[in-house]
Amino acid sequence: MAASARLRSKRDRELLDLERAICLLGVDWVVEPMELRSGPDFIISHKGVRFGLEHTLVCVDWSRRESGSLMRAVEAKRHKRLVEIVRQCEEHMGAPLNLSVSSRRTHYPDDHYHFDNIDDDEILSALLASPVRGAEVGVLFHVLLGDERSGAYTDLIVRKGVRPLAEFIPSHMGWVSRDQRSIDVAIEEKAKRLPNYRQAAGDDVRLLVVADWTRNSGKADIDSTAQFDLRGFNAVYFSTGVKAFKLNAH
Repeated sequence: MAASARLRSKRDRELLDLERAICLLGVDWVVEPMELRSGPDFIISHKGVRFGLEHTLVCVDWSRRESGSLMRAVEAKRHKRLVEIVRQCEEHMGAPLNLSVSSRRTHYPDDHYHFDNIDDDEILSALLASPVRGAEVGVLFHVLLGDERSGAYTDLIVRKGVRPLAEFIPSHMGWVSRDQRSIDVAIEEKAKRLPNYRQAAGDDVRLLVVADWTRNSGKADIDSTAQFDLRGFNAVYFSTGVKAFKLNAH
């Protein structure tokens, strides 16, 4: 994917997060036309007030690492592998494939699964040799790699679909963290660019912190009464896609 296409895809996801937050907050914000710019992600108009709004995703392991989210990086790596496998299958079969992968964790407490030990060519060969190749759209098959009795296995749940789909099921299943330090880190990281945002959008710059509960790396939650150092932002909002509220400053 070209860099410009990746950037637009990222902006589309951010806009979806914003639209959900607007609905959950119960506000009638007007989002001005988006541009590919270096300032805050959005310019918002509301009752005669115009402000910049920056978007950021929170990761539950940020508070335990000096830089970046290892969980998000691993999730992205697995998803990228599966997308490429689905693409190659479509080339061979002439039809889009829906592939969901379930796998047993092999190392505790590390985020390592049997799937991580399997070569992509082995997965591709197993899928191409499976009955799905000659099946009708929507007929579901399970292709097992490894030994289910020993606990070291990966289940490829596959069918032909209308459009390609790839997902690693364990990336979506996990505990919700209530450690608010990950929220603190998300605010702190974005605050480093606050002077740039104000230069582009004016003095009123706010932050939308999104916890993506569809991914383990984003399963963060906090109580609406929790207090935070807003680090210079005029306001900070927290959204999970299920609920949203304005953070309290201390």
